[in-house]
Amino acid sequence: MNDDQAGTAGANRGKRPRRSKDPKGVSIDDPLEYGENKCSDNVRKVGSVSEQVDVDLWFHKHYLYRHHLGDEFGKREGIDPDTVKALVVESVKHLVFCSTMLKGFRFINHDSQEITRVVCQKEIDGVLLNVAIEAHYIDINKFEITVITAKKENGFKMKEGQYSLEVTQSGIMLRKLENRKIIEILEL
Repeated sequence: MNDDQAGTAGANRGKRPRRSKDPKGVSIDDPLEYGENKCSDNVRKVGSVSEQVDVDLWFHKHYLYRHHLGDEFGKREGIDPDTVKALVVESVKHLVFCSTMLKGFRFINHDSQEITRVVCQKEIDGVLLNVAIEAHYIDINKFEITVITAKKENGFKMKEGQYSLEVTQSGIMLRKLENRKIIEILEL
């Protein structure tokens, strides 16, 4: 043993290895530990619940006629049932989100309220697919959505007070027609 080795050996003699105060890769879940959520930084999680909501999708006779027979301008292209259904299904989760975020926005109709219709939109091959829907509350975990009509065109005419929800690759845009002007309500 040389002098350098002897010096370091003597300095380490009698010391036991210490545990790191922050062990890496070790995680211990303590069910009694307090953590944080959106409400507080002093909460304890006691469980999770998963709810199921059933949505019945219906096609109105008007939509089916427009799909099969067209209108005075001929057959409407790009409004096949699979494409329309996919847009409605994709839009539902965004509509539910918007109805929880925006005071006064609702898309699910109840018997005692004025009827609300929403136009679901998505650009396909450079042209907007517009699908007018009407949603109704049926039971606590069930509602129905009826496709009233569909048309693939830019510049789809909305009714006063009507909402449109455009689904894009990067997010959504909720708009409303007020005083003959389209107003952007929410963009995510």
